[in-house]
Amino acid sequence: MNLCLACRDVEPDGRGGLARATCDLAEALAGQGHSIHLLTNASEMPAPVLRGVSIHSLPVPPVSGRCSGAKPESASHNLMHAAAAYREVRRIHEREEPVDAVLAPLWRSEGAVCALDDRFPTIVSCMTSLRTLTEIDPGYLRVPDIDERLRLEHETLGRARYLHGLTDSVLRKTIEDHGLRPDASTVIGRGLRDHGAPTRNEARDGRAVHVLFVGRLERRKGVDTLLAAARELVEGGVAVEFTLAGANADPSIREAFEREGAARPGLRAAVRFAGPVSDAELHRLYYDCDIVCAPSRYESHGVVLIEAMMFAKPIVTSGAGGIGEVVTADEDALVVPPGDPQALASVLGRLAASAELRAKLSSRARATYEQRFDAGAVALQMASFLERVIGAHQRVASDVAGRLFTLLEDGLALAPVDARELAGALLDPPASAWRAWAHERETGLRQEMAAQAATLEVLRERDETLGRIEQGGWWRLRERLLPLLWLARWLRARAGASRAR
Repeated sequence: MNLCLACRDVEPDGRGGLARATCDLAEALAGQGHSIHLLTNASEMPAPVLRGVSIHSLPVPPVSGRCSGAKPESASHNLMHAAAAYREVRRIHEREEPVDAVLAPLWRSEGAVCALDDRFPTIVSCMTSLRTLTEIDPGYLRVPDIDERLRLEHETLGRARYLHGLTDSVLRKTIEDHGLRPDASTVIGRGLRDHGAPTRNEARDGRAVHVLFVGRLERRKGVDTLLAAARELVEGGVAVEFTLAGANADPSIREAFEREGAARPGLRAAVRFAGPVSDAELHRLYYDCDIVCAPSRYESHGVVLIEAMMFAKPIVTSGAGGIGEVVTADEDALVVPPGDPQALASVLGRLAASAELRAKLSSRARATYEQRFDAGAVALQMASFLERVIGAHQRVASDVAGRLFTLLEDGLALAPVDARELAGALLDPPASAWRAWAHERETGLRQEMAAQAATLEVLRERDETLGRIEQGGWWRLRERLLPLLWLARWLRARAGASRAR
């Protein structure tokens, strides 16, 4: 099959969970003989190298009118990127080889425009929706254009004929929330390439048990619950330490902890905020930790759970969303109610005190990964579903411009004249837009080169300064030592003369 997979933020290192899982799926499908195109956003970083996968970094030229000056993550910017993904799929389909299917995540509505073209089927992968996020964390309702983003998500799903759910729970919720009637749907979990890193087996010799959290620091991920549990454990005298790795998506959570930690130095010393980390550093953190804790209030699936299983780590998580379809309580993970710091502290304390329990959970977690979540096995399931969709799909020419016009009217509430103009610009950006993009790109590269040159100049000056300091230090030492050497030589000569007499 000739397949296009869409996923933003595919960096050479330090990818998010969605990007890591998509890259592993792309490599696994390519390893099975399929032609794979991975469509991602253009970045200052070079494109990563994935075995057998063609990486397409998509330029997003600025569009005048409604999308002018669109900020990243806004509804307009997401729509512009979705249009860029469609233009590349269209180019591949018409100029290289017919595209058999497109697989795009619901997040950021990446498949919004591809789903309008019936010449190839577009499968939307249902994960935690923006609507679900607003239900769990009211803070999302303060996003400036949240209504537009919600409408765009709804319109994308309404036009998607094929759905893929990471878990049955998230698929059913998505269908019910949006009143969908897909032509075909399936449930296939995430799969990750095995990095072959076993758990550590050495004794800890009374050292603190290390708990690792991986994910965005936000209320949905249960970071506030984990920090409250950490306070109970530390103040209860449990020898435990915590590392939180991930972007600070909700600064208020860490700020509250810092204020509290100012009066509790023991608590502050036991918690480390690592921030976003590279893939290599993430793997090291998994290898070094004793427990992985994922106390989310909602997860459609949870890549961190699969990574913990892959590294054979005992897991403490919550029974929220689709987590119950990924782990088995008391078999390969310990499960607590979401948002309950007392229950979380109790379970973490019990696990920290029992090396035997940790070893049992570790072994079973690794077995679950090997049986269910290896990237190769998941890719086979995905390929089977894609073949079924491709076989049933009726390939016909579509009025993509007309459908996009309707989506813009419904999704962004545009006036007909503005919707028609924007639809044309998104599908075929005018030359002026490409010139503006090229100028912006060139300006950005020049600024980056100037910043690098300035950094090199600072380093050069520092090296010269260090050299002068080292040289100056030697001459000052020489000036101090020479008189002493001369005096010692004079004393030795005088002593020799006295002995001669």
